Amino acid sequence: MSQTHRDELFVWFGLGEEARSTIVDMASLVERHIDQVLDEFYELCLARAETKGYFPTEHIVAHAKAAQRAHWIKLFSGRFDESYMASADKVGRVHFEVDLPFHLFLGGYATVGDRILDVVQSQKNGWRGAKARNSQARVLQRLILFDCERVIAGFINAQMQEREKALTIMTQGIQRLETGDLTTQMPGVEENGLPERFDNVRLSYNHLLDHWSGILSDATRRAHSVDAKMAETAQMTRDMAHRSGEQASTFNETVTSVNSVTSSTRLTSEKVADAAKQIEANRVVAEEGGAVVRDAILAVERIEQSSSQINKIVDVIDEISFQTTLLALNAGVEAARAGEAGRGFAVVASEVRALASRATDAADDIKKLIAGSSDQVREGCELVHQTGERLNSICASADSVARIMQEVDGVIFEQSGQLENISERMERLDQYIQNSAGQAGTVSSTTDALAQDSAALKASMDGFRTRSNIALREATQDQEYERLANRR
Repeated sequence: MSQTHRDELFVWFGLGEEARSTIVDMASLVERHIDQVLDEFYELCLARAETKGYFPTEHIVAHAKAAQRAHWIKLFSGRFDESYMASADKVGRVHFEVDLPFHLFLGGYATVGDRILDVVQSQKNGWRGAKARNSQARVLQRLILFDCERVIAGFINAQMQEREKALTIMTQGIQRLETGDLTTQMPGVEENGLPERFDNVRLSYNHLLDHWSGILSDATRRAHSVDAKMAETAQMTRDMAHRSGEQASTFNETVTSVNSVTSSTRLTSEKVADAAKQIEANRVVAEEGGAVVRDAILAVERIEQSSSQINKIVDVIDEISFQTTLLALNAGVEAARAGEAGRGFAVVASEVRALASRATDAADDIKKLIAGSSDQVREGCELVHQTGERLNSICASADSVARIMQEVDGVIFEQSGQLENISERMERLDQYIQNSAGQAGTVSSTTDALAQDSAALKASMDGFRTRSNIALREATQDQEYERLANRR
């Protein structure tokens, strides 16, 4: 305490030279009766339930009584030196350490002070009358209040020092928390740490430290796991976005090809329809050709019949020629018999025979020609029959081809419709794939952002120092070194 503060206290409590002289005058009286006063006081404390607990043994009572007696002797010395100030401070600290409530502390002072006041006022020897006793009583009251202030100051100083120490230790703990250090627990009394009065705070802090250390360690492990998985997911998402883009491009080309096939199929359908019409026209022409061939067959058959009739006529002519030759021979024989009279007739007969001979020769030539013609007519007839059969086959084939072409046209028409439906669906699917490719790009960007956030979260979680986190970081560093070593 500074001298200025001490002088200020003396002024406020009226403890000047005169008052100190009065105090010294009372010292011997107080010293003679202080033991009795203290005995009565501690008997009172032991008799009351609210104070009995502070004095569990006789040794503690004796120690407290001796300390208080020594303090009062120093008080009534009137010197108020460093020894007294240290004693008052110690009394205040002891009251703080035993956690004595202020009402008990002040009540005890009031009891002891009142008893000493009775002792002072009961003495007649050495006193100058009632006025002097009243003056000394007022000095005694001021002295007791001064001593109370000094003890209370010691109480408050001890309390402030303890709180300052506790605040310092708690501030250091909070500062460690601010740096993310969760490895150091708050020390207790046995470690010259937080005072016992704040042990609940220490226990709560350490429990909170253990609790959040476990949570943060688990969160850090999960953050590392999430970071690794997000990195893989981001890479897979980028690959998927790239493949989606390629698929979209490939599918777009496929849609273009399908549209081209659809157009080609539509054109093929039109060509098949035209071919079916042409085949139908050829079939009609083939049927007309078949009718012509049938007419030709009939005509050839009529020619064959005519040849047969001509053959018969030639046979008749040949028979007539033969008969004429016989008649001519007979006429020649008869003319020879007639002699000269029949010479002219013989000449006629000779000419008739010659004419019959030429008729026979002509009939033979006609037979040969008719025979050759008949053979050729038969061959032609056979060829015409074959041609008719071939034409019938062609007509049948044309009918079959026409039916097949109609079926093909129907199938191609149906396929064309299906291709158009497929083309429309593929166009819609192309739009979906294009949208999916765009969304895949967005997802890739979002995943990259999530990966960055995950890395930032991992870095933030790594900022907390817990026993598990330190071990995890060391293990992670070892894995990273091993990975780099394997790369080399």
